[in-house]
Amino acid sequence: MNPHIPSPLKAGNAILVYLQVRLNAVFSSRLNPMYNLGALGYFFTWTLLISGLYLFIFYDVSLGGAYNSVQRLTVNQKYYGGIIRSIHRYASNGLMAVMAVHALQTLFSDRFRKYRWFAWVSGVFIIPVVWVEGVTGYLMVFDESAKMALVQLAGWLDAFPLAIEPFSRNFIQGGAMNSLVFFVLTYLHIFFPIGLMIFLWLHCMRISRPLINAPKELVFWLVIILFAISVLKPAVSGPPANLSALAASPEINWFYLFPFPLADALSISPSLVLLLFSGCFFLLALAPWIIPGAPARAAVATAGPASVALAHCTGCEQCQKACPFEAINIKTRSDGRPYENEVEILPERCASCGLCLPACPFPAISVGSWTKEYFSRNIKAMFPNGGAGKIIIFACERAADASILGEIENAAVMTVPCIGILGVKTIEESLRAGVEGVIAVSCVAEDCHYRFSRRKLDITHIEIAGVKQLKIIEASISDPRAAREEVRKAQDGFTAMNKSK
Repeated sequence: MNPHIPSPLKAGNAILVYLQVRLNAVFSSRLNPMYNLGALGYFFTWTLLISGLYLFIFYDVSLGGAYNSVQRLTVNQKYYGGIIRSIHRYASNGLMAVMAVHALQTLFSDRFRKYRWFAWVSGVFIIPVVWVEGVTGYLMVFDESAKMALVQLAGWLDAFPLAIEPFSRNFIQGGAMNSLVFFVLTYLHIFFPIGLMIFLWLHCMRISRPLINAPKELVFWLVIILFAISVLKPAVSGPPANLSALAASPEINWFYLFPFPLADALSISPSLVLLLFSGCFFLLALAPWIIPGAPARAAVATAGPASVALAHCTGCEQCQKACPFEAINIKTRSDGRPYENEVEILPERCASCGLCLPACPFPAISVGSWTKEYFSRNIKAMFPNGGAGKIIIFACERAADASILGEIENAAVMTVPCIGILGVKTIEESLRAGVEGVIAVSCVAEDCHYRFSRRKLDITHIEIAGVKQLKIIEASISDPRAAREEVRKAQDGFTAMNKSK
């Protein structure tokens, strides 16, 4: 079990990792839906906006015409309008499901605290925005299912002094319900996507190069699946709402209308159900400050916020491009040196991942005790008599168990915060020590805790790809012995390669 995961989250993390590993075997890590949840959320959002625009063209915003306009679209345009309506329905369900899994994965992966708190809180607030948007969409159809939800919502609203007459009077025979209700619902249904876009922007604001577009192959199959479901099980309306009779157990979409049948099943009011879920929502939003983090672990070097030595900084901006969490600003030079810009570190946003260290072409960046000079000194100390017949293993602390890797003969292990902290200079320094090879044990690239695979810089993996004495192994700390066996195989390969020279 990953020692970096706090105890309250370990059980959920174990299930999460199990699912990821099984899906990797089916889809490959690049196409694993669990590693593309944010991008899939954007895919469903764009699908909803495009299909919703088409549906709105034919919608009649009136008491007498709302239901009939949706029916005409579904029946008279069966092979295009009806399919678009079904795609809209299933994409909305997909969005809610993806958001729920994305939130759970972020929570159980312990990726919601410290420098990530802003993304977490803004993401949590997206959930009720999408829920209200979905509920208003179902109410606009005005079938028996919508009437059931509206009647129970009306009873809830009656508890608030919002109008002179109880709102529930709109839903009794001879009541005052008119087309204004549908105007309000339509307005809300159009207004909330604007709020969704604002929260999505806030959600990604402190993340450099967020993953917005899923792999094309994954999108292709999602489109096929959405279309197939829409054809095989098209979305249709229930019977039209009859205000002179009670709703008779209509079909319910549990993704959005769950409070109402849940209230009936538990014999409580929908307002209480919503109140309970609101409490859970606020607890979720406060998770970064409620759930304690894992205890600090001893490391070969102390990690801390990055710092810059302006005497060596030219303001080249490479460290800013490498930073995954927008923790580095470039500002006008302040020390009088003959360069236009200088680097400013924002400590509260810094993840102490070290990805900026190899990006800097000069000795200007340090991350706590981690510096390029620190790597050089420790590599020399590990091989005082030369590295002949030995290998050096750089192990990501979140992907490998150093104690298990330390069991390998003729191997020296250095634990690092992230494999992204390694640079060409460090690899070359290792090879100059005379070792047979260098092995980097990393997380699955698409699941790096610090978003290493999202960087678009020509460093580390690309620059050292031609080095035959380097092997990069993707591992999971949930199965440390599998990583050890992979390292041993690579070690045997280095030995065979050196004998053949």
